[in-house]
Amino acid sequence: MPMKRKKDLHWGTFLAAVASLRKKFPTDLPVIVRRQKLEHNSGYCTKKDDKFIIKICNTLDENTQVLILVHEWAHILAWDADGGDHGPSWGKCYARCWRAFSEDF
Repeated sequence: MPMKRKKDLHWGTFLAAVASLRKKFPTDLPVIVRRQKLEHNSGYCTKKDDKFIIKICNTLDENTQVLILVHEWAHILAWDADGGDHGPSWGKCYARCWRAFSEDF
């Protein structure tokens, strides 16, 4: 049986979290989720053209990556109200995302 590469060890759980957020909190624009090496951030969300991009540091452990995913998804949901900041709308969206996540996982 071939060994899994280190970067693939937690990909199944991570993908399940992405699928759960997509289903429970659909967005008007497509969301691209990438795991990659980040030098100065654990994760962030940007809006580019007609899509959102979430980037999460792939050197973090699985639990941390999923928690960052939930955090960044809340930014997308509150983008129009808070412009990507940690404003009141983001706080409400984060609470909703966290509750849904904790029920599923």
